[in-house]
Amino acid sequence: MMGTLMSSLYRTAGVLLLVGTLACPTREDAARRVARQAALAAARECADAAAAETCSETICRDQCSPYADSPQIAELCRDQCLGRGTCNSDRDCAGGLVCLMIAPRLRRCVMLVDGAF
Repeated sequence: MMGTLMSSLYRTAGVLLLVGTLACPTREDAARRVARQAALAAARECADAAAAETCSETICRDQCSPYADSPQIAELCRDQCLGRGTCNSDRDCAGGLVCLMIAPRLRRCVMLVDGAF
C-alpha cells in the first residue's frame, strides 16, 4: 500500500512539474511574441513608406527595447521582427523568405531560388 501511495505521489509531482514548466514562458518566448506583433505592426505602418526597411527597423528596435538588457534576446527579437534569423515556421519570416532547417533543431529564414537555397 505504501508503494502505491508513493508511486501516486511521484506521478502527481511529475505532472505538476510538467504543467508548471509549460505554463511559464521565458523572456525568450515573450521576445518572440513581441517580435511577431511588431512585425505585423511594421508591415501595416511601413507598407507605403519610401524607405520601408528603415521604417521597419525603427519599429522593431522600439518594440524590442524592453529586452535591451540582454543583447542576445534583443537581437533575437529584432531579427525575428525583421524576418531574419532563426524561425519556427514560415510565418516568422518576412520578405519572401521561408523557414528552412539548416541543422538539427536549428531553422533560419532563407530565400529559396528556383526550389533551392
